Amino acid sequence: MKNPYTGEEITTYYLSTETWSQKFGKLSSGYEECRADSVALYLMQYDQPFEIFFPDQKAEWEDIHYVGWLDILHGAIMGLKYFDVEKKVWGQAHILASWAIFQAVREGDPSVI
Repeated sequence: MKNPYTGEEITTYYLSTETWSQKFGKLSSGYEECRADSVALYLMQYDQPFEIFFPDQKAEWEDIHYVGWLDILHGAIMGLKYFDVEKKVWGQAHILASWAIFQAVREGDPSVI
């Protein structure tokens, strides 16, 4: 089977006996939190989730969207206290996810902090 992006043969893959946490170890929880937060940020670009969760607050949708982003980016900065500089590890999966999203935002727009 070929990789649809590179056209090269796929040489590595999960075995039926392997799990996500076995392959990614300590990072697995952080990856999962990052995926969940990224999906939430993506869905906030559309009206349908707001219509489901905040149908009576349409005037506040823009504020909710802003606070959603602010919560993740602020959490990344505040979460620096959970980073162990000596071991170079994050003490909490949610903070690792926020930091990864924050770094992606900074990469996309270097004027962000």
